[in-house]
Amino acid sequence: MPAAVAAASVLRRNDLLLGTAEDGVLRSFWATYRAEFWRANRAGIPFWIVGVLLAADFMVLPQLTGPISAALLVFTGALLLAAVVTFATTIALLSRYDDGAAAVLRYALVLPPTSLAMSAGVLVAVVAWALTVSVLPVLLPLVGAAIPIAIVVRLIDVRLDRIEDAD
Repeated sequence: MPAAVAAASVLRRNDLLLGTAEDGVLRSFWATYRAEFWRANRAGIPFWIVGVLLAADFMVLPQLTGPISAALLVFTGALLLAAVVTFATTIALLSRYDDGAAAVLRYALVLPPTSLAMSAGVLVAVVAWALTVSVLPVLLPLVGAAIPIAIVVRLIDVRLDRIEDAD
């Protein structure tokens, strides 16, 4: 979580990406990583729990038979998609605001269902990156998660800017 928040923070800054900032990308990344370490990890605890439960579900569900198995598999898949969007939203919110972990998580739970276009864009970006990496696995060690984080943070920032402008 702290690395994702630091990456999102760096990728949000245009002066760093253009090379016009006084501090470099690496220095800015490490400063944000250290500053956000505990808050980001506290915000990430629910996602670890959800990840473990979803992994257990995906291991048990294929062993079940009948229509209830299919219904549970669809429900678990929907929960996975919701968790991915909420996780991405949490990263963007942590990199943008200085609120506590609980406040960020509450906002991250409310924002995706109320912003369906943003949620769909986040899912498309994440799924497209997963498919791209599955076809071209050499991209994963070269760029890691920078591309999906950059796209997702920009999508969420646009939505947050609209919400703030409406106030």
